[in-house]
Amino acid sequence: MEELEVLIADVTEKIQNQIVHHNRQGQLNYYISQLPIDYESSNNYIQEKEGKILVIGQSQVRKKDFRGIASSLGIDSKRFDLIISYEEVKRFPFNRLAYSDHYDYIFVGPMPHKVKGLEDEASIIAQIENNPDVYPELIRVLSQSGELKITKSSFKRALEENII
Repeated sequence: MEELEVLIADVTEKIQNQIVHHNRQGQLNYYISQLPIDYESSNNYIQEKEGKILVIGQSQVRKKDFRGIASSLGIDSKRFDLIISYEEVKRFPFNRLAYSDHYDYIFVGPMPHKVKGLEDEASIIAQIENNPDVYPELIRVLSQSGELKITKSSFKRALEENII
């Protein structure tokens, strides 16, 4: 009987993680429709991809410029939390992002290798990318040359390619 309880707990945890992941991706209705159960979902409980966006990484762009770029693309500037100074990034408690539905996306730029909440991975970016069921979707903000860099143009391009 104990083995059955362990199995039920493991399966329940896996399904919970998948529900959170598909909800963040805006694909919860599809995921639920694939389960072998009858469930009439209510859109009142399903999160659309219009939640908060965390922009984190060192940048010289002013916060008002980020908000202006978002507004110019028709994205509500209130959706953004901006952590763009070296010290803010270094102190940010990344472990609070795990299993959180507060953010739909994390836009990342350059950051210190030593940050709060880093577990066994080489960097927080690797930790988030290697655990997509645990963290919100990660978007790398890259320069034209492919370098991790948050500029006005790279931020705008990241929004255009991933949000609108």
